[in-house]
Amino acid sequence: MKVTFFVNAMVLLESKDTKVLCDPWITFGNNSDSIYYNFPENPFSRKDIEKLKPDYIYISHSHPDHYDPKTLNCFSKKTPIIIAKFKYDFLRRNLQAIGFENIMIPDEIKGLALNNQDHCWIVPAAEQPELDSVATFRLGSKSAVNLNDNILNIEQSSLIKRQLENVDLALIAYTGYGPYPMCYDNLKEDEKAKAALEKKISKYDEFKTQIGILQPDFVLPFGGGATLGSYNIKRLKYSGMGTPDEAVRIARNDLDFEGLLLSPGSSYDIISRDLKKGYPQPTEKQNELNLEVLEKKPDFFERGGKFYIEESHQKDVIR
Repeated sequence: MKVTFFVNAMVLLESKDTKVLCDPWITFGNNSDSIYYNFPENPFSRKDIEKLKPDYIYISHSHPDHYDPKTLNCFSKKTPIIIAKFKYDFLRRNLQAIGFENIMIPDEIKGLALNNQDHCWIVPAAEQPELDSVATFRLGSKSAVNLNDNILNIEQSSLIKRQLENVDLALIAYTGYGPYPMCYDNLKEDEKAKAALEKKISKYDEFKTQIGILQPDFVLPFGGGATLGSYNIKRLKYSGMGTPDEAVRIARNDLDFEGLLLSPGSSYDIISRDLKKGYPQPTEKQNELNLEVLEKKPDFFERGGKFYIEESHQKDVIR
């Protein structure tokens, strides 16, 4: 089995028979239909992504950094899309609305047959079953568990471990990007800083706990490649986001696994242990320049944005 990392939770899993692309999301040229952007800036062109031609696409959930119509439009509308059987059917309907003809919802017990003997099982996430999902793949002789950015649920992860016995590769989020505490302006600066540190440590603990339960041979830390644009850039220092290398280093103090710290476009074959390097990680200066660009992006909630409310109609509900 070979794994190729792109950005955030976008990963390609391959056996000799099957190519599964997970959560494709590229904000080409720093253009986004949401207020989310790839960060660090991605190096991929639309042609790069069109060349992938996956046999299947797995969409874990409908957040804009996992479900992106612009990126999905890089692929044939006949490409099978695999999603979980959610209680509310909006993800399937949205996929149909943008033209995809073959949306596959696996049985939670039997799973779904892929090419040749390859197989997958997709189930709703235990903590957010109305929104998120967990995917398990058997590709060739190897297994992979994709937890995307789910909230830790020890019982569900333990069940996956019992069912698979051996987990060869685990894709686990090392951080969590969201409005707390960076956008909580009722918090003072020192309160935000304290909450951000606590959040980072908590996510590292979840990362380590998931590894301890699944006991995978290889771990790809992912899910931290997003940022909110516009004025939110100034709040980024309070996001509470960590780094994949620090998460792996902390977890390896007590656990035995191999951490795959892949740069964009890099591939690793867990059988042959062959590493194919992709693009280098951007420098700190390149990231600073990119943030300056993203800070100038328009926001939906600013004057002229589609969700802007005139000041005379605004009310502070915090104080």
